[in-house]
Amino acid sequence: MTAWQFIKRDLVHFRKALLFLALGGSLGAGVISAALLTGDSLRATLQAQVAASLGQIQTVLGGDGLLYAETLESAAGDGATGILQFPVFANNLAAGKLYGVTPDFFKLAPVTPESSSSLLTALPAGKIRINETAAKILNLHVGDWVSLVVTPQPTEFALTKPKQTTLQFQVTEILAATQFGNFRLVNNPEPEPAFFANRRELGERLDSQGKIHLLIGRSEMDNLRIGMADLPLTPTLLPDGRTLFKSPNFFIPEKFARAFPSQDRSLAYLVNRFAVGKHEAFYGFVLAVHDETISEGLIILSHPLAQRLGVKVDSPITLTYYSPDLSLYPREFSTELTVQVVRDESEFVRYRDFMPEIAGLTDAEDCTKWNLPVEIDFSKITDADKAYWETYGATPKALISLRDGQRLWGGPFGTITGIVENPNLTFTPRDLGIPITHPQKQFLANAAQGTDFGQLFLGLSFLVLVSASILVFSMQKLWLARREHDVTVMQQCGIPKKIARRILFAETALAALMGTSFGAFALGPLLSWFVQKALEGIWNPLIGDVHMVFVLSAASMGIACAVGLALNLAGSASRRS
Repeated sequence: MTAWQFIKRDLVHFRKALLFLALGGSLGAGVISAALLTGDSLRATLQAQVAASLGQIQTVLGGDGLLYAETLESAAGDGATGILQFPVFANNLAAGKLYGVTPDFFKLAPVTPESSSSLLTALPAGKIRINETAAKILNLHVGDWVSLVVTPQPTEFALTKPKQTTLQFQVTEILAATQFGNFRLVNNPEPEPAFFANRRELGERLDSQGKIHLLIGRSEMDNLRIGMADLPLTPTLLPDGRTLFKSPNFFIPEKFARAFPSQDRSLAYLVNRFAVGKHEAFYGFVLAVHDETISEGLIILSHPLAQRLGVKVDSPITLTYYSPDLSLYPREFSTELTVQVVRDESEFVRYRDFMPEIAGLTDAEDCTKWNLPVEIDFSKITDADKAYWETYGATPKALISLRDGQRLWGGPFGTITGIVENPNLTFTPRDLGIPITHPQKQFLANAAQGTDFGQLFLGLSFLVLVSASILVFSMQKLWLARREHDVTVMQQCGIPKKIARRILFAETALAALMGTSFGAFALGPLLSWFVQKALEGIWNPLIGDVHMVFVLSAASMGIACAVGLALNLAGSASRRS
């Protein structure tokens, strides 16, 4: 009788014992397979969520809170569209995001809409689309009205405080995940209410006409050419033909200022008090300019101000002003300069265009009606001040050197409020420091290179693996102890002990192979499916509707089978030795 005949007869004769041995060996392989498959499924689920959040978006330009011109869309080419983005509080119940979009936005959705889809039609005025999260949290249906309290993006300087605006919209459509219902540009698994309005209408209602916060698209934008007209700056044509650029946020962002080659810059600031000895005057603009005729530490006064203070050339004058950093509490500072010269007020009129536009101040017809977030003592404003404002408005009352102005009033918000520059200049996003990200690559890389969920679940299953290993070793020990008598009988029949041991090891290996194969390719996937359903049940109440992507990875199951078989054979080999 050959060794293979011995093995076949033993497999039949000891089929029940070998079956239990195989089932014991399947536990370890099953646990390993379930852990690895659950990790693969979690990784695939994260990738699917990223795809649902970003759709076909590959590049995002902006995100620094500034409003850029929508002309950037044409510069970026086909496949790019701009959006407005505002934080909102809906129906006094939930915080979310309000997006101003065009039909081109939905062409970047995970599933491109059909040409006849309503998504490719601009929304009528007063209508809005919402995602399923908003509908669920706010209990909204098509036809319902929703109230959104909108807080504009905070500007970089506190003199221009944002105003909350309440908007009313009627729900016209509830977007599914494939329609960009899960749209978000941050890698956050927790869904938030999202509202999608007509960008043109939203811009008109929130004073953002022709502006966008973000430019999104399928293609790269690193080499996009951005013109002066595309930036969040207001151009003003000066009488001499030059173009002055100012920021609606008072200070020109420092990252822009570093990129501009022109040195013809200015910085305007509101001074609370001018004092010379016992004489004083209140509230007036001082303009710091790049002028080599104005030395550091010196100041040029307008004739009305000098006359009021009774000041002469070379007299010291004290300026009191609020710190540019008004974020915590307004604080007053003072500095002393020396009068260089006194000029007629008509010479200051040409600097009127250099003054930044400040809502509540420069647009006020009467200086007693200023509306600023800092304290203004209107009792200090005289009839002469009112007359000056009626005639000259926000025209500066004094000039100092740009270096002095930046020393006194420059800071983290910026160091200039105006710059005379060539309007035809173009820059790249890198030149201007404009954020440009590739969220699709970034999020998928994080999902692939972040936590190894397979190893994580293996760690969590450590005690089960140890228990299964102990069980396998115990069953192997009992099995081999039971077969010792058979080895002795085979020896008495003339079969060498070495051959008898090999026959016994082959029988054990075949049982282990069947058990680990069953555990890795059948039991493991079944356990993984139950674990994923349990995770869905735990996560859905916490972070919304999560659908696990069930992955059957041949590589993970093969690894589980190999490791399980090695554990079984290690136990058999140790006993055999």
